[in-house]
Amino acid sequence: MEGLVLAVAVAAVVLLAVLGRGLLHAAKVAADRNARPDSLRHAKLVYVERTFRIRHPIRLVARIDRAYRLNHGPLVLVELKSRWTDRPFDSDIIQLSAQRLAIEAGTGDKVETYAFVSVVHPFRGSVVRHHKVRLLEAAQLLELHRRREALLAELVPAAYSRSTAACRACAFRARCDRPRRGVH
Repeated sequence: MEGLVLAVAVAAVVLLAVLGRGLLHAAKVAADRNARPDSLRHAKLVYVERTFRIRHPIRLVARIDRAYRLNHGPLVLVELKSRWTDRPFDSDIIQLSAQRLAIEAGTGDKVETYAFVSVVHPFRGSVVRHHKVRLLEAAQLLELHRRREALLAELVPAAYSRSTAACRACAFRARCDRPRRGVH
């Protein structure tokens, strides 16, 4: 009799664990759907935190946060950012454009020419703002890559940033010959 009670208790625990896992998965799916941009509410989540590597047209490793498929059509990328400033940066667009190139070259999948930068404030974590951004064309991204390589090889001169805020945070500020007026 004790063996039967123990077997029923074990079966109940296993059943609760399986049901609990299913409920947890359903809760995560619901939370993900609520955290998506409205236009992706019914899209299928295809990739989560996945790394893509390509060798052509350039060597590139890109780790994407999320990619959603629109009704058996192209993918839409979503980059998740936790930051104080509620806006996308140029670096976000470059990052997403590199992800697009890596996915298209690596898988043959078509990726939309736009993506979303979803920003959450560090202290207001439940509020997510989605910013739709236009991605760079592959030729523009390759030109940025060529310029970067030329800068690193010191074949072309670097240009000053248009933003004095970028100068304040620059790792090369101590060696820069830019006049310091207005840069604190």
